[in-house]
Amino acid sequence: MKLRSEKIQHLKCLCCILLVCTLVGCGRPAGYPDAWAAPDKGWFFNRLNGCPDMRGQYDGANENLVASLIGMDSIRMRERFVEQRVEVRQPDDGAWIEFEFSINEAGVEQLAAGGARRIIDGSYRKIRYLRNHDYYCRDGFIVRDGVEKKHVYIGKDGDKGLIVGEESVVKNSIGWGDSPSIDLPDGLRTRWLRYPHRDPARDALFLQQGHVQLSRAEWLNRDSVPVYIYSFAVSPVCIRLQYQYSAEHFTEHFVASPSELCPKPWGELHVGDSIIVQMEFPEYPDSVDSYHLQIRPANSSIGKEASIVITDARLLPVQKNAPALKLNATDMRVP
Repeated sequence: MKLRSEKIQHLKCLCCILLVCTLVGCGRPAGYPDAWAAPDKGWFFNRLNGCPDMRGQYDGANENLVASLIGMDSIRMRERFVEQRVEVRQPDDGAWIEFEFSINEAGVEQLAAGGARRIIDGSYRKIRYLRNHDYYCRDGFIVRDGVEKKHVYIGKDGDKGLIVGEESVVKNSIGWGDSPSIDLPDGLRTRWLRYPHRDPARDALFLQQGHVQLSRAEWLNRDSVPVYIYSFAVSPVCIRLQYQYSAEHFTEHFVASPSELCPKPWGELHVGDSIIVQMEFPEYPDSVDSYHLQIRPANSSIGKEASIVITDARLLPVQKNAPALKLNATDMRVP
């Protein structure tokens, strides 16, 4: 009787294990790195109508993630984006999923260091897919069928990281010397990428970081010099440039892209944006001619407006030696 009771108990345990494996999935997918935390398939009752809950922020995103999401390796080969953060959104019914990219702390440092890398283009900045049209949910993953990739799997791991698996078809064949090769059945290979979880509490402080850089070119254009205005401020900044040609009169010399965030005649610069202005030399030493550059954050709670008067652009620092002009600094004056 006791032996029979123990067998029944073992059967119950086995049934429980099978049930758990059915609900959350057991084991690791093909090619999944052993050093990573195992995929978190999620309990059935914690899913969004059968789809995994992917909501949250993740760091380390770049052209690799964009290429995975849209299924185009040409993006990975052609574009070179600085590091981003990506926020994933889903409704409670799991009817769609959205990925929105924006720059992170490492990306700002990469932009300021120079080079050809840049932030993600507007066409890829926000990507939204519809369930049962662009993807389906299976075994705790969001699955997309692609053209260049057979399948793309999107999920979470046990450390709350975003994991992406790209399944590709591999052509197999064998041959000896100069003899014709013999085709074998195609194989599948899965490449996995991981993007760590980001605490959204970091965003409030991060949005106050960054700077604007003002510099000149190393060369002169006859009676003028090219002046560069770069924004490395995370939040958008408003700029206005006036030219003073007499003691009392000014004229609008240049306005950046108009925006609802900046009143006219101010223009807006986003992080990574830059403009080039040709500033003429003063006609004589005691000339009143000068350029008046005004800069302020679009969000007035971050910092105050600063005014910079440039009487001779030739005295500006060259690009590689230009200082960082902090929006909330007490003194932003340059020569």
